[in-house]
Amino acid sequence: MARLSNRDLTNARASYTPSNGKWAVSLWGRNLGNSDYVIATGRDFLGNQFLTRGVPRMYGVEAKVYF
Repeated sequence: MARLSNRDLTNARASYTPSNGKWAVSLWGRNLGNSDYVIATGRDFLGNQFLTRGVPRMYGVEAKVYF
């Protein structure tokens, strides 16, 4: 395996839960700078080279209801 360089990724999450605590909503994001980075490199048993890249920018909304 090749040595991989250091990388800085920016992730964030903001959540809101009202005072009654019966539900919650969150906004989240990963790799907000959309950095292109390599997780792993190497060769398989047939000698083919491979490269695994990290995930691109992702974001979403999460909602929870408590019973």
